[in-house]
Amino acid sequence: MDSGLDYVQAWNLTGSDVLALTGDIDIQAREVDITEARETRSSTSQQSSKSTVLGATPRNALVDAIKGAKTTLDTAQATAQTGNSRVQALGAAATALSAYNTANQVAELVAAPEKIASITIDFNLGSNKSRSESTETVNSGRGSTVAAAGDVRIVAKGAGTDSDILIRGSDVSAGQDATLKADGDVRLESSQDRTTLHSTNNSSGASIGVGVSFGASNGITFNASANKARGNADGQDAIQRNTHIVAGNTARIESGADTTLAGASVTGKTVQAEVGGSLNIESRQDTSTFTSDQQSSGFGLSHQGTGRARPEARPGIGSGLSGAQLQRLPKQAAGGT
Repeated sequence: MDSGLDYVQAWNLTGSDVLALTGDIDIQAREVDITEARETRSSTSQQSSKSTVLGATPRNALVDAIKGAKTTLDTAQATAQTGNSRVQALGAAATALSAYNTANQVAELVAAPEKIASITIDFNLGSNKSRSESTETVNSGRGSTVAAAGDVRIVAKGAGTDSDILIRGSDVSAGQDATLKADGDVRLESSQDRTTLHSTNNSSGASIGVGVSFGASNGITFNASANKARGNADGQDAIQRNTHIVAGNTARIESGADTTLAGASVTGKTVQAEVGGSLNIESRQDTSTFTSDQQSSGFGLSHQGTGRARPEARPGIGSGLSGAQLQRLPKQAAGGT
């Protein structure tokens, strides 16, 4: 089967296939473009939450000491049951720290036994809310294919050095010989599939609490705090989709001007090139980049007994900026035997 167009102004194949199960394929035009079709799809996801908590918690020095002793015992038992030496070492350290804290609590009770008769009830009201949104956009290509059981001949001529052949992100396959011939440039290059991600987040919270102590020591403790945070992140991936020229026998390239292989391979039992200008060979890399920025601020205030309110040393504003860039070199070959 022969398929051909004789010196038309331009021959374009975009995201499509031309196949000859038997025979040859001949393409002739002033300019030949065999490229990928592009598709863009986008998705957005949002998440939000809001909560309000009201609670009351009793505290007593003796009860706290008993809880500390139980924590020490539980940690020791869990450490003894594991067969991992590293976990045992970490567990032993945690057990020792818990035992030390419990011993200090007991020592305080011995030094001030009146604390046993005291009880504190903490009343707390807190509210938190958060929201995040992310958008992912994917721009991908579907390459073209020109394949014949016999020969494939692609010729660009009739417009002098403006007669070029461009094959991008596509494949040309011949059971016998594959020939690319142009009076101008022959350019074989990869296409890129690109994914971009943009996300934002923000959160805020506030709490107010009152602690009332009864017994040996009476008093009221008041505290309040608030916080706010926001951030964003951006990422981009680029994946190369190489062009492949494959011949069962001879793969031949002829150009009156330059020949460029940028993310492309040419293979066959024999590979021949006749270049009127420059021969350029470039390996294109997959890339991945990511940057993020986070900022936060908050304050706290406490008041105890009948004294004046004093702000804690907690106000602050923080921000962070991070980024990363990775490059991966795709497997690529050019040549023949």
